[in-house]
Formats: sequence, structure tokens, C-alpha cells
Amino acid sequence: MIDELKFSIYVMGFIFLGTTLGGWITKYISSNLKVNNLYINVFCGGLLIGLIGFDLLPETLQYLNPIGVYAGISLGVIFMEIIDRLVHKTKHRYKEEIESFILLFIALFIHSIPTGVALGMNLQKPILNHSFLIAAIVLHHIPEGVIMMASILHSKMKLKIFWFFCFILSFAVGLNTFWGIELKIQSVKFYTLLSGAAIGTLSYVSFYEILWKHSLALPLIKVVMTTLLGVILMKMFTIFMPMIH
Repeated sequence: MIDELKFSIYVMGFIFLGTTLGGWITKYISSNLKVNNLYINVFCGGLLIGLIGFDLLPETLQYLNPIGVYAGISLGVIFMEIIDRLVHKTKHRYKEEIESFILLFIALFIHSIPTGVALGMNLQKPILNHSFLIAAIVLHHIPEGVIMMASILHSKMKLKIFWFFCFILSFAVGLNTFWGIELKIQSVKFYTLLSGAAIGTLSYVSFYEILWKHSLALPLIKVVMTTLLGVILMKMFTIFMPMIH
């Protein structure tokens, strides 16, 4: 159990490193290259679409029951719609940009559950060399750090909030990694629905909260081109570094 706990802590640390590195890259580009934060956000929407289309969805459908996956996706979208409505109805109404960040983090948090469980299962039945696994963990979470920082900058929240949510996300994956090792999940149906829900929540944020809302404030052709740039970059990323989730 001690070894499993140590591995989970290592995972947490390396995920924090990956997300903060992605955030630093985004902050540097925003500050030094003077890129409009709206376009950075749209670019991140493209990254998410690429992540879903080239990695999460194909691999999930390859190993899990498609009906269960699509049912999970539907549940994820419905869940995000409910959360969206609740956030809008709260007495202390947030700015729309902050609401988008809240929904984005919820989606990433839900995504952290199957991610951590899969890492834990890989430790039970090693598929990858641990050195490669650690490298994959760090690189996998760089885009997530980019996406979170872009949303933080767009909503004009304090940077310390970014560090806080990076820690929460890292802790969640580390905890779920330990859970995946110790509990040895037996219910394939539960894991299938959970994986589908993770895709559904990320899809909701990508298409509705980021791309659709930003397309109303920016020239459509620029939104399309910026989104495609993010999708292409993520495709290249998945070719050179297989994702772990």
C-alpha cells in the first residue's frame, strides 16, 4: 500500500508540473506576443476538440461498449446543462467568463476520474515503461494547463486561482490513481459510463461554452482558422506522444 501511495503522490506532482507548465506557456504568449485572450481561448477550444476527436473518443470506443459510451456522453452533456442553468440562477451571479471557467474546471475534474483510474490500472498490469508513463503524464496535462490559464486570463481572475485549481486537479487525479490501484474496479459498465460522461462534459465546454459563445464576438473565419490550428496541433501532439487516460 505504501508503494501505491507513493506512486499516486508522484502522479499528483507530475500532473501539477504539466498543468503549470502549460499555464506558464499561455501566460508568456499572452504577455509577450500580445495575443488577444479571446483567440487564445478559441485556440484552446480547438485543442479540446482535437483531444476528444483524435484520442479520447476513438480509444474509448475501441476498448469499451459504444452504447454505454454514448449513453455516458449524453449524461455528461445533460449534467453540464443542469450545472450551467444552476450557475446562471445563483443569487451571486458571476461574470459570463467566470461561469465558463467554472464549467471548464468541472469538465476537467470529471475527466480526471477515468484518467486516474486508468493510471492505477496500468500499475496493476503494466503496459508502459514507468519512465515513459511519467513523461506521458506531464505532456498530457500541458494542454489542460494551457486551457485553464487561457480561461483565467479571459475572465481576468487572479493568477493564484490558477495555481489553486491546478493543485485541486492534480490531487483529484492522484487520488483516483490510488483508487484505481486499491479498489480494482470490477464494474465495466460504471467505468464505461464515467468515461463517456468525461467526453460529454468536455464536448459541452468545447463546442458551447468556448466556440459558440466566442464566435458571437469574433469574425467567424478567424474563429474557424484558430480552432483548426488547435485541432491540428493536438493531432500532432497525439502522434508524437500517445495519451494516457
